[in-house]
Amino acid sequence: MPLRFLAKREPDMAKAPFKGRSEAVNPTNAYEYGLSFPTGYTAFKALLTARIVSAIWSHISDCDETFNYWEPLPMVRIDSLYFGRLVAAPWNIVIYNVFTSHGPDLYGVEPWYFYLLNGFLNFNFIYISAMVTPAALWAVSKLVSVNARNPACLPYSLSILPLYLWLIVFTLQPHKEERFLFPVYPLVCLCGGLTVDAVQKLYFRLFVRSGQHYLHHTSHLVFPTVFITSLLGVTRILALYKGYHAPMDTYMELSKMTAEGNLPTLNYFNICVGKEWYRFPSSFFLPDDRWSLLFVKSEFRGELPKYFAQVDGTSVIPDHMNDMNKEEPTRYANLTSCHFLVDLDVSTSSEFEPNYSQQVDKWVLVKSIPFLDNQRTSKWLRSFYIPYIWEKNVVWGSYNLLQARKMRVQPSKY
Repeated sequence: MPLRFLAKREPDMAKAPFKGRSEAVNPTNAYEYGLSFPTGYTAFKALLTARIVSAIWSHISDCDETFNYWEPLPMVRIDSLYFGRLVAAPWNIVIYNVFTSHGPDLYGVEPWYFYLLNGFLNFNFIYISAMVTPAALWAVSKLVSVNARNPACLPYSLSILPLYLWLIVFTLQPHKEERFLFPVYPLVCLCGGLTVDAVQKLYFRLFVRSGQHYLHHTSHLVFPTVFITSLLGVTRILALYKGYHAPMDTYMELSKMTAEGNLPTLNYFNICVGKEWYRFPSSFFLPDDRWSLLFVKSEFRGELPKYFAQVDGTSVIPDHMNDMNKEEPTRYANLTSCHFLVDLDVSTSSEFEPNYSQQVDKWVLVKSIPFLDNQRTSKWLRSFYIPYIWEKNVVWGSYNLLQARKMRVQPSKY
């Protein structure tokens, strides 16, 4: 496949004096910047080859990989095999969310600006930049004289439009979740980068107005931008880890106790959760198949998960289920069935959420890990980690692993 290699050479300023404009990099002047890129024919063959190989040799592919022409048929076949009837799972999702009177609104609604706040939390100023990309590109088109883009390049509008269509569609939905934005995260980065590039061109046009290419005079704008956004991203990661990692550490304590032989010889162990049911990471955090997760009653009034049937679990339609997110009392276990209990102690209690950690006549504290109390901590400290200030001002609760006194268990030595 032919590649176009362009050697860098200094432009002849005597023959091509500066004309007060910011030139776009295209095949006619790219040699000035030492760029190498495939021809349009090469790119076409590469894309076509990837799809042909995928279609011929991939039996099934994930939706975010190279598109597999045969994927829909095996998906329907496999889903139908496991469910025991003809099933197209994506169609079921559409039916429930679009063509029913209740839909996802039962699981909570958020204000229209939810994705603006959430986007800033995850991308900080990159997200803000992505939101103003159309305005930035318009300003460049009006204030900066640039060479026409190569016809082989997609217009900016086609590249950035999917992000804003996605945001409009999901902003109009009352039920909003952070994960709904995952598919357009790459587009957020793209639009943020386009905005930074537009700012460079505008800065060059308004303040420099002489010299070579605009990139030669505006690099000092890029490095602070990358540094600040990266720093904010790291502080966000640290805040999440230091404030909220306790649930995973708590459940891993069970594996430590099992490995050290600190548990009595029993055929099964029940670990119970009340208000902390939604922070249970997954069954992979339980030591082995002797362990079961049980729910005890809390202030939550929605439908809790249910175990699959032991036989034909994927095809048997379970009883005591509903599509209205209504409470199912059959999900609850009695506290007397619990060998262990996981609970968050923030010094508050209610009728159905007592402070189990204070019931020392019934429970023994096995493990306690600090957990950020988001009700009593500043929203900025919940969101970003600031050394020294964070440790001094964050309000902590205790994420506790409790053992029933009826069962003697030695706590881990770690």
